[in-house]
Amino acid sequence: MPRAAAFIRLLTERDEDAGDEAGSSGGAGAAAAAGVLAAGDVSLPMAWSHDWKVLIYDTATRAIVSPLLTVQELHACGVTLHMALESPRDSIPDVAAIYFLSPTAVAIRMLVDDAAAGRYRDLCCYFATPLPHSLMETLALGCVQHACVPRISRIADAFMAFVALQPRLFTAAGLTNSFAAFASPSATEEEVTAYAANVAHALISVCATVGVVPLIVAPPGGPAEMVARMVDQSLRDHLASPTASMFNAASPEEAHASPLVSQLL
Repeated sequence: MPRAAAFIRLLTERDEDAGDEAGSSGGAGAAAAAGVLAAGDVSLPMAWSHDWKVLIYDTATRAIVSPLLTVQELHACGVTLHMALESPRDSIPDVAAIYFLSPTAVAIRMLVDDAAAGRYRDLCCYFATPLPHSLMETLALGCVQHACVPRISRIADAFMAFVALQPRLFTAAGLTNSFAAFASPSATEEEVTAYAANVAHALISVCATVGVVPLIVAPPGGPAEMVARMVDQSLRDHLASPTASMFNAASPEEAHASPLVSQLL
């Protein structure tokens, strides 16, 4: 399953590129997913990882991980413990930690607290949806104030904002009662926009996982057009960035030649 392959790659890529410069950001998870899919490797590592680590998730990202891998499969990836961010956790200062979180103010605060306390040897941080610039600044400022910057080994957007229920069935992560929210006459413009953004994040995550730049078609007016335009603009911005790595294209020219067209019928 592409979703499982992508997550396995996130869990194990630290073993392969431990020598990379700390603090890399922006689409590393998507690039990892694309690399796994391009190679056709959707299986677990042939040998158990010897770089033991812990996996930290929040309520939303737990829903993403749970359908993908069993406890034994996590162990094969070197994950000895998996714990909720909000739960009481003991310090394990000689073990690395992989954080898979939603980009929220609470998650950033707890992340800084863990780094400042030296709870784990180093922290590799992946966010299910892109980390807003304001929260990135909050994270940076907190780490500088507590002198724990060296403990942050990686910060990256994983583009994993959907739950894979079956190989060809998925739903947006953390989205409930979306139809009612869109259709409710009492829904405010801010609420509808927020729901549309969540749906757009999920669709972009799917595109990043399968490594395809889509043709976008949507009826005019209403939430469907809003979501389509959000997806279209986000993909265009990403493809225009010289440092973007969401899609595993052979060259930048091939990426820009992909059929990214928004047609409103």
